[in-house]
Amino acid sequence: MDVKDLFWDDIALRLSRNYILKSPPSTWKKGEVNVFLEHFKKEVVKFRIENEMSNDLDIKISYDTFRRILIKRETQGSDYSRNIFAQYFGEPTYLEYSAKLNQEKNTEVASPVKPKSKKFTLSLIGLILICLSVAVCTFFAKQKANDTCVELKTIIQDAIKAEFSAYKSVPNYDQSLKNLEEYFFPADHAFKKIEQVLANEKRRNWILSNPNNVSTAELIDVTCEFIDDDIATMRSKEHWVIQWFDTKMQEYSYLYDTINTQIYYLKKNENNKWKISINNYGKKKNRIFVKIFNDSDFVETISTNELKSKIINFMSNGDTQNAIWWLSKYAKLKSLPILEDVVILQGTINSNIRRVNTNELEIAKYYELNKEVDQKILDLLKQV
Repeated sequence: MDVKDLFWDDIALRLSRNYILKSPPSTWKKGEVNVFLEHFKKEVVKFRIENEMSNDLDIKISYDTFRRILIKRETQGSDYSRNIFAQYFGEPTYLEYSAKLNQEKNTEVASPVKPKSKKFTLSLIGLILICLSVAVCTFFAKQKANDTCVELKTIIQDAIKAEFSAYKSVPNYDQSLKNLEEYFFPADHAFKKIEQVLANEKRRNWILSNPNNVSTAELIDVTCEFIDDDIATMRSKEHWVIQWFDTKMQEYSYLYDTINTQIYYLKKNENNKWKISINNYGKKKNRIFVKIFNDSDFVETISTNELKSKIINFMSNGDTQNAIWWLSKYAKLKSLPILEDVVILQGTINSNIRRVNTNELEIAKYYELNKEVDQKILDLLKQV
């Protein structure tokens, strides 16, 4: 059975077990479906916010789409439809949901089947022919899977090289980004994530191409986890050493040296070529993300009370970088006497972040110092 059909079969089964109606979705009436979809959208939005996928909270799913997929079973739905149903049940994408489903099925221990009485027996010749047929089919299926696995391993290896080359090409990464399209779907998550890193580092004036920069990327091992006709999952072990050098400060601002496990989800494009859709890996611990701010985000018409409320809200959520940015923009706009103190405090924050990200300052000490910074921000805010 097609993996997408298996996906929808499992979704239908879980809906019938877990949703309040306790019945197969194929039996739901239109009013019941519409009530469910309101609940469904809220749950998906909640999942996206909790998993930092909040850039798109407008969940689009209609009764007609639900009916065609889960009632009439006329279509397997789009990637988007499958992804939001996967998110409803706690997985970011349907590929990850399907891979997990496949893993669960493979680990199930089949219960022994009691022999049933037969009214007739197969002839010895017929039985031999069946066994030979099964053996031949299994051999060719395994050979095809092995060939595909070798192909996918090469793609992962080449994709890692292309990704690292793109990082090393910053700030002039246009051609390197184009080269990535050989291995990644340009519209999908893995490519967009790399593209965002390239854009961020260019804006920060960070590079990897300074003299004596030892940044590198190495594929240690890669295995084929799941292979179907048009989707596959690969698991790799990689060693990344990344040393971002700040060309303005003329010093390293972010050091990254780790061996991690990465999960790649690949699909075939319209030309039957394998490309990477999603690439998941753990976030680097004990590092502080350096935020990038756009001047256009600052509202010059903001009132003093609105500013104070916004800054306090940022601080209550532990977002010191946003708090000091808004205070500094407002102080410059209004030419406030506290401007010099704000600039100095902003420099302190940036310095502490840089020290954490270059292993000069323990993360616990950073948060301890941040409490002092927060208090200074509040003191300055009183003078606004």
